[in-house]
Amino acid sequence: MRFNARYVGLFAAGLCSLSLMAAPSNADQTPQPVEPTIPPTYEDVASIIANNCQICHTGGEEAVAGISLDTEEEVVARAAQAFAALDIGLMPYGDPEFRTTPDGIKLLGYLKSQIPLEPAPLPTPAPTPPANGPAN
Repeated sequence: MRFNARYVGLFAAGLCSLSLMAAPSNADQTPQPVEPTIPPTYEDVASIIANNCQICHTGGEEAVAGISLDTEEEVVARAAQAFAALDIGLMPYGDPEFRTTPDGIKLLGYLKSQIPLEPAPLPTPAPTPPANGPAN
């Protein structure tokens, strides 16, 4: 069996042509400006919370698990906890796919925007008196 360099060259040229034809071309695409994503506001998600969360989580301490989401302040105070429960599909109860719906995505965006980037500072402990009593 003879090795024919001419056919190998033609074969290689054909493969290169095919790979160039299959590669997407970005020459005709102009970069689009990226707009900053503005998280939803409470007003944007209030009806979503009313229809999906406040069914159980309303009424102060009488709410399921004692978690009331009646006011914006209560929602913000529980944002990290609510985000985690929604993100893993635990809430709303019985609807693990809610997080993938447009309302679920919007609510996740709002809750995430309400979680502080840094934990709140711990309170400074009161100074302890010396073991042998106050100095005179």
